[in-house]
Amino acid sequence: MSNQNKLILVFGATGNQGGAAVEELLAQGWKVRAVSRRLDTPVVQELQNKGAQVVQANLDDRQSLLEAMVGVYGVYMVQPIINDDPEKELQQGKNVLDMAKKAGIFHFIYSSAGGVDRNRGGAHFDIMWQIEQYIREMDLPYTMLRPAFFMENFKRVVQVQDAQLLIPEFINANTAFQMISSKDIAAFAVIAFNQPENFTREAVEIAGDEISLTQVKQLFSQLFDIPTKILETPRGQFPGREWLEQVGYQADIHALREIHPGLLDLKSWVRISDWNPRNC
Repeated sequence: MSNQNKLILVFGATGNQGGAAVEELLAQGWKVRAVSRRLDTPVVQELQNKGAQVVQANLDDRQSLLEAMVGVYGVYMVQPIINDDPEKELQQGKNVLDMAKKAGIFHFIYSSAGGVDRNRGGAHFDIMWQIEQYIREMDLPYTMLRPAFFMENFKRVVQVQDAQLLIPEFINANTAFQMISSKDIAAFAVIAFNQPENFTREAVEIAGDEISLTQVKQLFSQLFDIPTKILETPRGQFPGREWLEQVGYQADIHALREIHPGLLDLKSWVRISDWNPRNC
């Protein structure tokens, strides 16, 4: 059966990760059904215009999840973070998995996070680890993707002030750390769907670059033609900084680039993205 006859259900399709997965799946010839809590939003209209079917379902409503999975070959799950109720986040993940099992899904891909197996810390990452363990206990073909720091996070944390670009010091400026784009997370998800024989029952940490904030500063200054500064920040302001400095992400970028030759480094991501902080 060709990809054109297989349907992938995407959770989180209205966000960066899920939206990128929808685009990549469609580009690779898969049929896509996207899940949304609401059907009357511009993002949903955009997904439909790209060729995705969009269905309404609620992560708290197991019957709606089961109905969304009718006729589905595979599931790609990006879960929303519920900071004030991590137990609800855990239950929602279990709801999706239980219904996937009941629906007889052939391949379940879970977007987790790099380092959840190495005492990452923080309620959200603890929940991700518990969901990974729950997946392993089920007789359900799975792949777990563990992305490093999102390159898209720079859009959120970088600011322009007094004709300078400011990057908060969320890690020691000279400590290299790994990162990846949403586009490449999506690419690895599709590679896994295309090659289940290589990725089923595997957890894969993924990244496309490994550089320090000092190198990021130099790169941004060059690409955006603006003085760039690392803003000294109290250590306690960014939870997880200690883990990032002392443990960190551990993807094998060289091996990943052999699997996915188009894997983006930060410079390449900036060049293909529509982001320029000077215009924000």
